[in-house]
Amino acid sequence: MIVATGSSAPNLLGKFNDKTSIEADRTPSSCRGNVYFAWSRFTGNGGVAIYLSRSTNHGATFSTPMKVSAGIHDVQFPDISVTNNGHVYVTFRQFGARGQQSDAVDVVRSTDCGSTFSPPRVLTTFSAMGVIDLTTSGGTARDCGDAPPCRSGYTFFRADSGPRSTADQAATNELVHVTY
Repeated sequence: MIVATGSSAPNLLGKFNDKTSIEADRTPSSCRGNVYFAWSRFTGNGGVAIYLSRSTNHGATFSTPMKVSAGIHDVQFPDISVTNNGHVYVTFRQFGARGQQSDAVDVVRSTDCGSTFSPPRVLTTFSAMGVIDLTTSGGTARDCGDAPPCRSGYTFFRADSGPRSTADQAATNELVHVTY
């Protein structure tokens, strides 16, 4: 099943879908059997947003993708949680951007089986942590993954501070557990 398509991204100017999350509703609610799929959509020149699509027929078809991160400039790492009453929560990472916003964990909530979502709200801000190549001069090089070797000669995995969330779909409370 294709939920969304992208394009080749020469010089990062195309549309690129990445950092996916999927969750199924296994609750006794009217949303039982729905499947939710979220991802980061990168669009040329630095535009990044979180999108979500849902299936109400066990994954046979999916809805038109909807943007759930409106008003936030740089976001990634969506994670989906469903509580016992069928409410859907999507948490994601907000990146600090030149005084416009802080590094933070945001959340949106749906109380209608994923048809609509609340505006994003910040759960918490934090000091970001990532892997860097400390053996370069000045020690400020970012990770260089598996691209041409880092100046130090080592290869680094890509790791950033990203939230994870879950809910116990059998519990009668509406608790969502979030780590970052």
